[in-house]
Amino acid sequence: MTLIVGVHSRDVPQTWPQVAKFLHSGLMDGGGIEDLFARVMRRECALWIAKDNDYILAACVTENVMLDDRKICNVITVGGAGMDEWLTDLGMIEAWALSNDCVAMRYEKCRPGWARVLAPKGYQTKFITLEKVL
Repeated sequence: MTLIVGVHSRDVPQTWPQVAKFLHSGLMDGGGIEDLFARVMRRECALWIAKDNDYILAACVTENVMLDDRKICNVITVGGAGMDEWLTDLGMIEAWALSNDCVAMRYEKCRPGWARVLAPKGYQTKFITLEKVL
C-alpha cells in the first residue's frame, strides 16, 4: 500500500539523498536543489514522500505562503515514479494544509500535464506563465 507521509525535519538529512533526484526533475528551471534543501532544513518548506513499505516512489516539497489575504499551500516541486499508486493519497497533503489554515492548494510552477492529471481532483488552471530567456 502506497502512502504519502511528511518527513520530520530530523529525518530530512537521511532522506534527502534518496529523493533529491525526484525533486530536481520536478523543478521547472532544473536548478535550485541545494537552496530547496536549505529551505526544508530551516522548516520554511515541508518534505513529503510517497512510499510503498520502505521503498520511496516519489517526493514533493510544499510551502505555506500568503497570497493577498489568503494562506495557500504551494507545491514547489514533485517528482518520482508510480503516480497511479500515490496520486489517490494527495488528500493527505491537502488535509495537512487545511489544518494549517490554508484555504487553497496551488501548483504554481508545474508542467502542463499536471492540469490534466489533477483536474479530476478539483484543480483548475487559473493562469499560465510564459517566459523567454534573453
